[in-house]
Amino acid sequence: MMKVLTLFPRMPVPPRDGGAVVMLETLRELHHSGVVVDAFLVNTKRHHAHPSELQPYCRVLRAYSIDTTVTWYHALRNLFFPKRQAWAPHHPLSYWLERFVVDKAIVELVQMYREHGPYDLVNADSLFSVEMAARLEMALKASGETPPPIL
Repeated sequence: MMKVLTLFPRMPVPPRDGGAVVMLETLRELHHSGVVVDAFLVNTKRHHAHPSELQPYCRVLRAYSIDTTVTWYHALRNLFFPKRQAWAPHHPLSYWLERFVVDKAIVELVQMYREHGPYDLVNADSLFSVEMAARLEMALKASGETPPPIL
């Protein structure tokens, strides 16, 4: 049986927009096709919801609450001292994406992987999740583990 770790940049419930609908339907279809699905998501202030609504589709579900509110201070700080992209460290991470890359959330993601993995595939559901997946891959490689393919 295939095991998939799905990364979401926000709660897909309630499905009020196209992004939420796609995330929720992906989760449902993976579950209904017999795939063992674990999910890690950031629960943003703007799209905050209780993760228990997704529990029927996931074996393990972890939500990390973050505030992705755009502020002039953080935007200005990113302009002069941006985080670097995990897959291309010579490129700065845009402020739009940096708001979703929280070091403590990445630590929790790696811990979840080690507790419940290994996985056959990591599904990064959006551009915002790709950076989380890249940082997970870096952490696994740094400790000598072989990371799974990332979709």
